[in-house]
Amino acid sequence: MSFSSDSVEVFLAVIDHGSFSAAARALRRVPSAVSMAIAHLEAELDLQLFSLIHPQMCITTRLTTAPPTLAPTWPRYSRPRVAPG
Repeated sequence: MSFSSDSVEVFLAVIDHGSFSAAARALRRVPSAVSMAIAHLEAELDLQLFSLIHPQMCITTRLTTAPPTLAPTWPRYSRPRVAPG
């Protein structure tokens, strides 16, 4: 597994800001760059990270139990929204 620290930074920004667009503004990037970074991270992990349920985005249920390498970051956030099922 060799994902970049930039991808993790983008992932955490999406969680912090609640959307790809807000994360893009905070990171001073275009939304498509954020979307692409998340897509690359999902491909590397072979795991869907977010469920895009209009009007809000949620972390997938699998993510809360899957990769242990990302699990230590959860205490930094207060109760991330989790997609049902």
